[in-house]
Amino acid sequence: MKFHTPFLVAAITIFPATASYADVTPQEVWDHAQLYGKTMGQTLNARLEQDGDTLIVHDVTIKMPGLSNDFMMFEGSVPKIILKQLDDGKVEMTTPEPIAYSFAISGNPKVGMEPVDILSSMTIDNTIIVSGSAGDFAYEMLPGTMTYVTQKQIKDGIAVVPEQIVTALGVHGLMTYSIEGDNIATVMDVQADAVTAVSNGTTESMTMETTYKAAPLKVTANFTTSASALDEPLGYLKTLNGDASYSIDNLTAEMTTGAAAQMMHMVAETQGTSIGANIANGSFNYFGSSIQTEVVLDGSAIPFPQLDFGIGNAEFAVTMPFLASDDPETFGLKLALENLRLPEIAWMMIVPTGQMAHD
Repeated sequence: MKFHTPFLVAAITIFPATASYADVTPQEVWDHAQLYGKTMGQTLNARLEQDGDTLIVHDVTIKMPGLSNDFMMFEGSVPKIILKQLDDGKVEMTTPEPIAYSFAISGNPKVGMEPVDILSSMTIDNTIIVSGSAGDFAYEMLPGTMTYVTQKQIKDGIAVVPEQIVTALGVHGLMTYSIEGDNIATVMDVQADAVTAVSNGTTESMTMETTYKAAPLKVTANFTTSASALDEPLGYLKTLNGDASYSIDNLTAEMTTGAAAQMMHMVAETQGTSIGANIANGSFNYFGSSIQTEVVLDGSAIPFPQLDFGIGNAEFAVTMPFLASDDPETFGLKLALENLRLPEIAWMMIVPTGQMAHD
């Protein structure tokens, strides 16, 4: 929600912005949104209404034809996007109503997979200020809150899709998009002051609750793709190259799961986590690390009063192709643990002979 002073309201009324003085117009911002959607494999369609210097984009439909088939289908809808021309040649962008997403999986009865409809919504109360020109946009995201909710789906007493509520506070940052020839470049630098994720898959017979808290969360990305390939099936993926990463200074997690007589409770904390990804020539490299991780387990499902263990440093990496190819592609997997601390009973189970030094 935004609050304007009476002076600002009067100034906008008396001195309305006009497209002739604008560095970027609301129509150009909407046109660019459609182009950017293509770089993500999405097609956007909507009904436009011009109200003075404000362009109102109604009933936006989002589809991903490259990922939709007989097995699964993705759709999204945005009730309204408001693009308001400002006096300084910039455009104010707001999304006053939740964005809805639907991911349908048809299932396969032959292997016992039932159809599932995953329904989610996203609320964005950030104001975004768009500047630049038709081929070079900058989106400044002013501090605000983002909330993502997934509805619980229960079938035959099992939560096939748990309820998930992700809340990001103080989200702010900058995203830039530039077009040079056939090259479309995207750069992102966004931060959230704090993120909370709550998952609830509890049913009448089973408890399954998890809470994650992270602060702060930093996300960076730098990608390029080909403009001429966007209309081809999966063309955006075939020409996608770049890298992305996110880091968390402090991450805590708490999980409770089990039935009435067999419950398990876990509390974990790590002092630093970083995740990165690199995409090039149809291959995907995913890697990450964490430091100073501590975990405590207890509950009636554990045959001991309490188990606690720690990892000084953990690293992982996965390399694999994500597009079909006639030629052999590289697959790699790495997992490294340093300064692993386990209770003695755990070492006895891993190495019953006691021949592995673990001091």
